[in-house]
Amino acid sequence: MGVSKPKIGKIGDISRGGLSFEYLVNYIRDKNNSENLVKDFLRAEIFFIGGGFRLTDVSCRIVYDMMKYVLTYSPIVRKRCGIKFEELTEDQIGQLGTFLANYTAGLAPWHGRQK
Repeated sequence: MGVSKPKIGKIGDISRGGLSFEYLVNYIRDKNNSENLVKDFLRAEIFFIGGGFRLTDVSCRIVYDMMKYVLTYSPIVRKRCGIKFEELTEDQIGQLGTFLANYTAGLAPWHGRQK
């Protein structure tokens, strides 16, 4: 299997268990690679452009990588990717907790079924 290129995008949702993000990609180049990425173990990095926060070498697994919408008359598509964090170190858990406490709006309301 070949090495995939990094995907850089905007975080949509994040928790201690994983995150989702959106990114732009050339559909023609990407369509053959997407299917092989799901279930692969990867390394992720969470950072702010311009500095301020950086969490590196995060072990994770892609849960989904799907097309969100197509830009009209263009081979560029917006995709949404969900990753699950795997085996975080104590330091990474602490950094992630700091990120969640300082850079997010807090807990989202629960809309699932109550057990």
